[in-house]
Parts: sequence; structure tokens; C-alpha cells
Amino acid sequence: MQPTPHPYFRLPTQSEAKAMDPAKLTETLILREELIQQSNKDPFHNGIEPPHWKMADEEFANTDELLILGGNRSGKSEFCSKRVVKCINDIPEANVLCMHTTSSTSIEQQQQYIWKYIPSEWKAAKKGKVTNMTFSKKGGFTESCCVAPNGSRIFFRNYSQNLDSGILEGSEWDMVWLDELCGLDHVQALRFRLVTRAKRPVQHPDHPEWMKGYPYRGMLISFTPVTGYTPTVREYLQGATTEKWDWADPELLEKERVPIIQQPLKENARIVYFWSEWNKFNDYQQLKRTLRSDPKTKILMRAYGLPTVVQSASFPRFSQNHLVNDEQIPEEGTNYMICDPSHGKNWVIIWVRVAKDGKCYVYREWPSQTEPVKGFGFLGEWAVSGKKVDGDKGPAQEPLGFSLGRYKETIEELEVDEKVFCRIMDSRFGSAPTPTKSGVTTLIDQMADIGLHFEPSIGVRIEEGVTMINDLLDWDEQEEMSAINCPRLYVHEKCKNVRFALSTWTGKDGKHGACKDFVDVLRYFCLAGPTFLDGDSAILDSGGSY
Repeated sequence: MQPTPHPYFRLPTQSEAKAMDPAKLTETLILREELIQQSNKDPFHNGIEPPHWKMADEEFANTDELLILGGNRSGKSEFCSKRVVKCINDIPEANVLCMHTTSSTSIEQQQQYIWKYIPSEWKAAKKGKVTNMTFSKKGGFTESCCVAPNGSRIFFRNYSQNLDSGILEGSEWDMVWLDELCGLDHVQALRFRLVTRAKRPVQHPDHPEWMKGYPYRGMLISFTPVTGYTPTVREYLQGATTEKWDWADPELLEKERVPIIQQPLKENARIVYFWSEWNKFNDYQQLKRTLRSDPKTKILMRAYGLPTVVQSASFPRFSQNHLVNDEQIPEEGTNYMICDPSHGKNWVIIWVRVAKDGKCYVYREWPSQTEPVKGFGFLGEWAVSGKKVDGDKGPAQEPLGFSLGRYKETIEELEVDEKVFCRIMDSRFGSAPTPTKSGVTTLIDQMADIGLHFEPSIGVRIEEGVTMINDLLDWDEQEEMSAINCPRLYVHEKCKNVRFALSTWTGKDGKHGACKDFVDVLRYFCLAGPTFLDGDSAILDSGGSY
């Protein structure tokens, strides 16, 4: 007997074989061959699933959107294909959409994987009024669709088809799988096509008691990010926090931490990385030999699925090390409120607390993605990833039409009995003269008349404020964090608009960059020379700025 090589069905070692009864050894080898044949013949029922697939399952079960970024031959397409087939197998009358780059790549790659995992009994099913599983290696599924015996359907489309042509109009999906180079416009359009069916209770004919949300529903996006930070990648990665990581293979990258699971700013999304070394069907040693002399960015992308940032943000040191929660913000400190009003959009406001040790904590923002506005509900994002480098305008910028009195009321409701030492307003807008019947006034004067007193911000070049923010963010990451070696600026994890701005803003979109407003209020804060005021001794202690 010549045993079939297999990475998961281990052969007995020579010493183990010698210690075994010959009949038992033969029986073990024959059983091993049978298991391998069964896994090859019907991988849906008998195939081997690597351990990292379970990790992806657990993340997908608790979210609506799962982005899988994988290294070369990491098994991401195999995983998604089997989960698509599992969805139509488990849910009668399910609708699944699979999209690829072009019609030919859909047939050559995506449809081949799907056919591989179609259950063997379905492959043998005859075409009828409901069932149509007709497939060929050359042409894929007939009419780019397959219909299972239980009435479930998979439709195959591609990104070269114009969204305006109506290919998605009126459709509702239980699951969507977007593979390779998916555009952000497709992601955004399909989100609304998953609302009706995704995560709804399921009544399974074989399990009447099963009424919980089905775990394999929602949007799956998978690819190796060869082209770097595409708009789709930015949508999920900018501002994301790493929840699980591990050390890279030291033969490829020495002392390099690589993410495994990340949480984007979008609460209903997750990012999972498939490392190439985890797929034992892959010749990982050959991949290592190929990558050994390549630059770090290429290794991270090809072996771990980590994209390369093409456009560097202006705050490259900002990371999850700068995020804090309620318990980490000191109760004692001097509070500042910084405001950036403007025409045609809502005001932008942040609150920052300077602690006694000089550390600065952005503990509140307005508008907020996590707190509703009375009478309007949640406003959403101030800026979102899009075609522009600094993001596109988000729904929170749409003006609410607040009067000055309404802004004062909103601020007081947020602060309650909170003491604010100093309020700062953009000097260009706040000090601009406005003619009235009795003379000339300014916005700062008008706010003072209704009981809110602001100081004008210091007007200097944008670059100076950016340098000061970076100074507060900086610390030596190669050394252990300590009271001396640590950042001096922190952001509450719920301040998602500030987080997005610090992760995204480059300044390349000029004065009208979508996320610039939240950078501006941070600049005004730094330029004001933030200080800690000791209430008992009435002494000002220098804060975290110049």
C-alpha cells in the first residue's frame, strides 16, 4: 500500500507502526484511505475544516458583515464557498448572491469552488420544476444560477455589471459573498438588500424548535489586498481596533505583531485575518522561500493579508493604544470645550479633560455616533470612507437647523453639572463681524449674550497644530509603556468621529476635507495651551502642550 499524503490525516510514525499489531496497522491505514476518499468525494459532509474556520464562524455569527483578509492560499475562498452552500442547504427558499471581478473569473474561480462543496446527493439530483444544478467546468452554472432541491438559489454576478442596470433592484438576500477587488459602491448598495432576510428567525423543517437567528447570514467579503488601501479596505480598517493578535513567523518578520481579529468603527462588522501558514493544504514553506527577501509590506500582505497604507494619514502614531473607556478617564481634571461652527452643516464640538499629570482625554464629542440627539435620533457618521482621501461627507453633517439657543440647550444637557474651565471657538468664524441694526456683532458676542462665553482660537497655520497633536500622541512603542513613556493624548472609544479623523485625515483634500472639522477642534485645543487647574490651590499646572 502506498499511503496518500494528507496534511490532516496523520500517518503513524515508524516507531508507532512497529509497535502496532500488523492487522491493526493495516486496518488503520485502510480507514485513513477511506476517510481521505470521502473528504475528496463529498467535502461538504466529510471535508476537513481548519481551526481558523471556526474562529471566522464565531465572528460571523455575531455580526452582519465579515471582512476576511487573507494571505495567498490561506483558504478564504474555500471557507466562503462552503458557508454559501451551507446557507442554501440549511435554509429552504434561501437567496444567496455571489459576486466576482468579471463573468469569466466568476466561472473560473467562484463557481468552481461552489460546485466543489455542493452536497453529493444534490449533484446527482435530476433537473426538475424546482431543481437545476446543471454545471460544467467550462461554462459554470447554467444561466449563472443554481437552484437546490429545497428551493434555495445562488445567483452569480460580477462587478463589471453596472449597478444602475438594475441587477440588484428588488432583490433580497440571506447571504452575500463578495470576492476579490469589491468596490465600495457594491458594499453600500447591498447592505440595504440584506436588511429584510439577514439574521431573521429561521423555521427549519427538520428542527421546528430552531427559531434563533441563523449564524451564516449577512455579508462576506474576502480578498488578498494586493492593491493596498482601496476604498473598501478603508471603510473597514480606518479606526479599527485589534482584539486579537499574534507574532509573525520569525523567519519572515522578526518581532512583528500581526492582527487576527479587528473591530471596525461599524459595530455590526468584524475583520478576520487568514494567515497563509494556517492552511496546511498550502505549501507554506515554498511561500516563505519566495517572500524571504521581499520588503516587509509585501510579506505582511502576501502571508498575512495585511494591506499596505498607500496614503499615510497625518497622525501615523494614533492607534488603539490611545483609546480609553469611562473607567480610564480620571475624575479629577480641568475640562475644556472646543467648538467649530460653520454654515451649511452642524457645529462640531469636543470636550477634553486635562488631568493633573498633564495627560489630555477627549471624553465627549458632538455630534456623536453613539448618542442620539433629542428629536432627531442618531445622526450617524460625520465622515465616511469613500472616493476622496479624507473621506466623504457623512449624514451627521446635514444641518439640523439649530438656533443658538438650541445649541446652548444641547450643550447644557450634555454637561449637566459638569464644570468647564474654558470654552474655545474657531476665531475665523466666531469673530467674523455681522452687521445688525444696532451696530456690528460676532457669534462669540451673541453666545455670550445668552450665557455661554467663548475664547477665540489662536489662528496659526494648520501645520503647527498638527505637529502639536502628533507630539501629544507620540511615545516609544519599542519600550514598555510606563508613567514616563506613554502618550499624552487619549480619546474615548465612543468618540468615533474623532477616531476616524485621526486615522484618516491627510490634508490632501484641502479646506473641505470631510473629516477636517474634528482635526480642527483638536488643533484649537492644543494651541490654547491646555492646563490643569488645581481647585484647592488655584494654581495652573502645565498640561500636555507647549
